[in-house]
Amino acid sequence: LIILDEPLNGLDFISIRKVLDIIRRKMAAGSGILLVSHNEEIFDRIVPKQCWYYLNSEE
Repeated sequence: LIILDEPLNGLDFISIRKVLDIIRRKMAAGSGILLVSHNEEIFDRIVPKQCWYYLNSEE
């Protein structure tokens, strides 16, 4: 199980691409990933929809 809390925070564009590539490879290899992020747009592209869970503090 890989736990990532805001893994893209403070990274430049090149570093973001590298981190996303690592996450993709780990997912393809079957690793379990728990990901916490406020950046839905980026992770929406790599995480399957059936794996998304939202917690909204406003509800």
